[in-house]
Amino acid sequence: MSSRLFLALWPGAVSRNAAAAVQRVIEWPENTRLAAPAGLHVTVHFIGSVPVDQVEPLASALAVPTGRYQLELEQIEVWRGGIAVLTPARVPQSLVDLHGRLGQVLAREGIPLDERPYRPHVTLARRADIRPDRLTRPITWRSSGYVLVLSSGGAYTPLRRYSPESAA
Repeated sequence: MSSRLFLALWPGAVSRNAAAAVQRVIEWPENTRLAAPAGLHVTVHFIGSVPVDQVEPLASALAVPTGRYQLELEQIEVWRGGIAVLTPARVPQSLVDLHGRLGQVLAREGIPLDERPYRPHVTLARRADIRPDRLTRPITWRSSGYVLVLSSGGAYTPLRRYSPESAA
């Protein structure tokens, strides 16, 4: 038995509600699959399937120095495969550094890393045939630390929160 995991910036209610409000006002095509508003997040690393008995040791190994992160989400993009996302114009160096530190831990733990450059984003929908657009007002996405998340049947459950005060 295994658990499907990822690491994410898990926002506060204000950031999540602002992203959900953008999601609500878009005129989506009929076959679009919207992301659940309660699960909106910025993925830091996708981990994939991990045997259940290895989740706790991995969770402990993933405690790295962290901070508070803020992204200004300004653009709606549609990526290959019809994935509609909110993206920032600029990625803070502190987030790039966190991505690197966590990537080193995952590599040491034998977890394969995505080779593509890191592009933080909030997924709004799949199978979304819409035009890219710029938001009239950016969404300030704030997160304190990061979260290890279990993905199961389309639902996301935070397993461990790593705050600036709790990370090693």
